[in-house]
Amino acid sequence: MLNGFNSTGGSIRPWRLDESDHQSNTVAEGTVNKSTMIELPYSLVIEATEEPDYFGFYSPDLEGFTGIGHSVEDCLYKAKWGMKEHVELLKEQHLPVPAEDPDPKIVIQNAERDAAIE
Repeated sequence: MLNGFNSTGGSIRPWRLDESDHQSNTVAEGTVNKSTMIELPYSLVIEATEEPDYFGFYSPDLEGFTGIGHSVEDCLYKAKWGMKEHVELLKEQHLPVPAEDPDPKIVIQNAERDAAIE
């Protein structure tokens, strides 16, 4: 069980995440349900750049899949639909398609800076 707080209407109410919450398709007030989480078929890495409105993303599970967005949310949206399109293109070209990840991760990190060449 994970305990935390959920702020609603100016008051703070405790919430908890139990295994039973994962089994149900309904979301009770004050609980978190796994079915409401972001659904992606593969893991995703989103990288923040020095520009505040520019992010890059890629999937370590899906070779050749990359993209850019103007926010984390934009990257998530583009990745969700882009992964489907990428897989369809792989199938059309008779290329191998990796198995979907049953527990994909989303990592948000700073982009690596290139070392200056002197």
